[in-house]
Amino acid sequence: MLTVLGSQSPRRLELLQQIIPADELTVLPPRSADEPGFEGLTTVSAIEAQLRNVVQLKLDDVVDQLQQQGHLLSECCVVCADTIVVARGANDLPVVLGKPPMPHWQATVRDWFREYYSGRTHEVWTGCVIAVDEKLQHTIVKTNVTMCSLEDELIDWYVSTEEPIGKAGGYGLQGAAAMLIDAVDGSLTNVIGLPLREIRQTLKSLNGSPN
Repeated sequence: MLTVLGSQSPRRLELLQQIIPADELTVLPPRSADEPGFEGLTTVSAIEAQLRNVVQLKLDDVVDQLQQQGHLLSECCVVCADTIVVARGANDLPVVLGKPPMPHWQATVRDWFREYYSGRTHEVWTGCVIAVDEKLQHTIVKTNVTMCSLEDELIDWYVSTEEPIGKAGGYGLQGAAAMLIDAVDGSLTNVIGLPLREIRQTLKSLNGSPN
């Protein structure tokens, strides 16, 4: 069975290649980069529902492409995912931090680090949907990440690396940001972009492999 990764993220591809042979894996990103936002959502349940909606839209896009290309869905397993950072803002309400907006991403990332990250714990959520034939399963995996207390000089240095560009929450755990992390409670691969243990379990339960 061919596994189709509905993502253009090289990190997700690298992770998925750890459990699926390269000759059984292909990449087919959604055609549209437009996604529903999380603005105005202040409850965990509302954010979870929107995250499931985002990955379902990605799945629908990829499945439509596969059908147009003449693929039989019974011969494909489609994996789509989306990662967000959920911090705690005023009154302890959840705040979703996506990719820092261009072109003024530097100021946004500095604000996030000072207000939400320095010496505090936040959550990284990855919403996943896997479809095998007509069966599909949604999963949201959450990991707690605690950063050390950060001085402005260290924040400025990290911003200067330009690593935050295009990354959920404005940092990459697998890169230079690793030195800013005090503790990770939960799935490490989830923070990078794909919770491998849960992905493998879902594939097995849907008979989409691996093993």
